[in-house]
Amino acid sequence: MRSLKPILLVAFLSCTSARAQSIEPASEEERRQAAHQHFERGLTLASQYSYVQALQEFGEAYRLRPHFAVLYNIGQACIALGQPVEAIAALERYLAEGKEQIPTERVEETTSQIAAEKALIAVVVLAVKPAGAAIQIDGRELGNAPLPDAVPVAAGKHVVSVSTADGTQLSRPISLQGGEQLNLTLDIPAAAASTATPSAAADPSRAQLLAQSSSELNASGPNIATAADPSIRVSTLGYALGIAGVALGGAAFGDYLWNRHRFQQWQSTHAELQANQQAPDYPQRQSANNELAGSIQSASHVTVGLVVASGLLTATGVTLVLLDRHEAPSFVIKSQDRGMLLSLRGLW
Repeated sequence: MRSLKPILLVAFLSCTSARAQSIEPASEEERRQAAHQHFERGLTLASQYSYVQALQEFGEAYRLRPHFAVLYNIGQACIALGQPVEAIAALERYLAEGKEQIPTERVEETTSQIAAEKALIAVVVLAVKPAGAAIQIDGRELGNAPLPDAVPVAAGKHVVSVSTADGTQLSRPISLQGGEQLNLTLDIPAAAASTATPSAAADPSRAQLLAQSSSELNASGPNIATAADPSIRVSTLGYALGIAGVALGGAAFGDYLWNRHRFQQWQSTHAELQANQQAPDYPQRQSANNELAGSIQSASHVTVGLVVASGLLTATGVTLVLLDRHEAPSFVIKSQDRGMLLSLRGLW
């Protein structure tokens, strides 16, 4: 990478898709000027370590004016972020479109980079049933089963997910090394008719129990729990859900702090690597830092999931408590009805 100019080094982060603009430039000259502005903003953002925003700006610059030279910068960005699949795609396209316009030294350098990145790629061969099931890896849509080709992925940990039209889902975590091929079979069995939730009419015993429980509740008036006849109030469930929500919120905050510390560590190492690319241990440290970046991104998804789950549990708990306080006699579930979901006055 000794031939890279500083202006290209800060353009390492242009491998994401472009943002759609609300107002498209009308003329070719306006498109050229707009592309230049996005490119300059990308350079500024990248120099400030605002890599996500910089990626968007460079992507938009290429969308407006798809010159082959930008593909080189896109490839370098993907290498820096530990995205070998995208890096190879960009660099191979750069060589194919640039052809004789690319200096020989740059062709040799790019070819070497492609070879190095291929060593960081693993391959997943998926056999998925039923046909038509949607397939994802790390949340990225790959299409519907059966896939015509094997799927290249960066070495490391991933999650393969399969879902059918009826909402059935199946996920498998995988861990791969560079150059490894994994044959993975995911089979979602057809839903049996017997697994459907029986209705009250189809289950007379359950219908009688519901009717008996409802009659007892309406006839007894306010039902006060006693040692001989313990009862469960809906508010108890609400408090339990609220506590669970708060606990998940604390876990999300702790995960955020831990991931933030790792991000700062990645930033520091990335700056050191960019300043000293001739160090003997540069490839090893760069690869380790790229793995850290991928781990940080995965942990961010976990944090978001914890926050969403915390909000849902807390909101549901508060709702149950408020409803129970508003109309307490109507939401008392006797001990003999435990394990049943009684639909009392449209609670849920």
